[in-house]
Amino acid sequence: MLTFVLFLLKIDFVYCYNVRTQKATQKATQQANQQANQQANQQANQQANQQANQQANQQANQNMPMHGSYMQRQVADIFNNLDEKLELIYDENNIYELQQAIAKIDTMQKIIREAWMDMEYCGEYAQFYDNFASEYGETLLLKESNYIIFDLDEYSVDTLSGDSHERTWIYESELWLIKDKMQKKRNIIDVHITQFDVRAAIALALLKQ
Repeated sequence: MLTFVLFLLKIDFVYCYNVRTQKATQKATQQANQQANQQANQQANQQANQQANQQANQQANQNMPMHGSYMQRQVADIFNNLDEKLELIYDENNIYELQQAIAKIDTMQKIIREAWMDMEYCGEYAQFYDNFASEYGETLLLKESNYIIFDLDEYSVDTLSGDSHERTWIYESELWLIKDKMQKKRNIIDVHITQFDVRAAIALALLKQ
């Protein structure tokens, strides 16, 4: 009888030991899996972030001007393509197109305002600018500008001579003329929008009658 009881106790001990061992193994396996998943997720996130940063840097490098600032590039682009930039095509009866034209003008006006605030006096190099202006027919522009210019750095615009010569600055008087042209364009669009609003109000009033 004692032998049988000892046998049963031995079986029970072995069973309990096996159960505890199995649970411990399962727990260890779960922890190992969790750690492995965490490490895998961390590595995946790191790789994704690295790739995203690399792509962002590549795109930024592609968009970055080689010389000068964005504003200088934008001002030069506006000046060199002024007729095209100020060519606004819209339907006077289409408020969406009118608003799009206003937005285009506003964007350019903002660039010119920033350039206006960044102009500099070049009178200390008056002899150089006098000679340049005299050679390329720009003396009046220089004098009207009182030797105040917007420096384009490595960007350039055509001189008034029309012989493919370029300069790396814009005179104050030229910026003022651009500002004036843009404002006149905007005023015309403002009138169209006001007229559109009046017509819309009249039509709405008629509908309510």
